[in-house]
Amino acid sequence: MTELGICRSRGIQSPERRIKLSAGARLKYVDVDGMSLPWDTPRLAGLRVVQLSGIRDDIPTVPQIVNMLQASPQLWWLLLSYLGTKYDDDSDSDTTNSDRPLQHRAPPRDWTTYKSKISKIHLPNLSTMMLDHIPDDMKYVLLTSIEAPKCECLAVDSINISFIQLRNRIFSSLLSSPIRRSTHMSLLYSRITGYLCIHSASGRSEIPNDWINYIEESPGFDVVVNMGRTNLGTAWASITDLLKSVGITKPVDLKLIGSDGPNFPPEILGDWPFITGIETGDHYNAEGLLEYLSRPKTVSNSNGEKKSLEWYCADLDKLILGNWTRGGDLPPQDTLEQFFQTRYGLDITKKTQTVKKKTPLQEGKLVLPSKISQFVLDDFPVLEYVD
Repeated sequence: MTELGICRSRGIQSPERRIKLSAGARLKYVDVDGMSLPWDTPRLAGLRVVQLSGIRDDIPTVPQIVNMLQASPQLWWLLLSYLGTKYDDDSDSDTTNSDRPLQHRAPPRDWTTYKSKISKIHLPNLSTMMLDHIPDDMKYVLLTSIEAPKCECLAVDSINISFIQLRNRIFSSLLSSPIRRSTHMSLLYSRITGYLCIHSASGRSEIPNDWINYIEESPGFDVVVNMGRTNLGTAWASITDLLKSVGITKPVDLKLIGSDGPNFPPEILGDWPFITGIETGDHYNAEGLLEYLSRPKTVSNSNGEKKSLEWYCADLDKLILGNWTRGGDLPPQDTLEQFFQTRYGLDITKKTQTVKKKTPLQEGKLVLPSKISQFVLDDFPVLEYVD
């Protein structure tokens, strides 16, 4: 036997069991849900597919996972999901896994104690890697040890910003590989959760919850970063360094949501020229965003001489703004007027409104709260309003 696939029914309350493996040929495909294995068996070498999920107690240690991967250079699919976590209620229920709250059975251990003893894991054929609700020490060791130049799909459920600030070269390489293969990517920041999602706009952008889902591969990436609540200036600077290190050359959309919690610092956009679309929602206050996008940016030549005036996110051709207060209040009129003058080509005076120039945004898509309609011409092209 070289293929092992077994899944414990989630609707049946039964103790977690360890599968006994007698001596035999090496396994190539291992897909186990809710059951454990003898993790040190020599049969877990030379693997092509590893998918371990729903194992609460008897999970492999970090050295055991590393040994398994180092002994499987032909591995092309790796999914580790819900290891060392449990559902609050595992009884017979119609509730889906993603709807149930999760809790760690024990606090995460210090991953650096393993990292100093582990050599690189070279997986030249690995195309898909997904890490979802696994112990932090295991997650960070794998993200800083695995070299996978052919990786087309990377999904990681939550990375602390302190890890991003380490500026690890192997992790940057892991992320850059699927980004290079994508046609478009998005950044989503929620003020409420403090999470930044870096994900592809097409293909697989989330971790699947099906059994034997490696039958159909799909490229994409979805990396979630916990930005925290303190030292946000340094935190956002490290995100900028990460995005620069992966070499973004494709257009990127930015979505900002939420009315409470740490705000997105608009000045970061000065280092994000790749942003071509911005959208706000869930009562996100866009006043500071509009004000920053209205500022002129002086561009200098190689001799340091001022060459011309541009605008931050000069290629912005899509702006979708929702109401940023529940009452639908408007920002100061001068902020709106300055924005429309600079970024939408409007010449706004007390007597007349005329289009004075073509801009990328004017030829693209502009969606505004309906109360702003009084500030713009009725016959503007590609202009929509939302209540």
